Amino acid sequence: MARRPGADIAFGSWGHGSGGHLAGEAVNTAAGIHLRHIPYKGVSPMLTDVIGGTLPLAMSDLTGTLPLIRAGKVRALAVSGSQRSPALPDVPTFTEAGVPFRLDSWFALFVPARTPAAIVDKLEQATRAAMQDDGVQAQIAAFGMRYTPVTRAAFAAQMRDDAQAWAALVKSSGAAFE
Repeated sequence: MARRPGADIAFGSWGHGSGGHLAGEAVNTAAGIHLRHIPYKGVSPMLTDVIGGTLPLAMSDLTGTLPLIRAGKVRALAVSGSQRSPALPDVPTFTEAGVPFRLDSWFALFVPARTPAAIVDKLEQATRAAMQDDGVQAQIAAFGMRYTPVTRAAFAAQMRDDAQAWAALVKSSGAAFE
């Protein structure tokens, strides 16, 4: 449908330059299509318009959308990670759905650059221990996520790679000029 000449299909995100906006631009690039970006002032108004039928597509985080998916108010077409979400095992990744696009989200703790190494080490150990708790693991899974610990060096490399990839996408898509 989006590849038809003159097709005008919109997708919503939670704002210009947001992860949803950039994910939509990445899908445009990967699929060779042009979905028109509609920025919203947050996820809630965007999803309200999807539920109401005034917005045909939305790029949204799984955490905010999962309750609506489970309630049958919206339908997930694909997930952006390299693996299917444990919360939605029947929903394919974009790549499985024929769009060679992958975006693995991550969360991290940050401290001021001058924090002493001993404190950073102690925080890292405490965080890793907390993340092993069965209750914490269950809550992470309930949000459709998975815990995958990485070393500080691997994370630093991931941040550099992600920054380069996103900068290239912004430049090639023109997203920075909207």
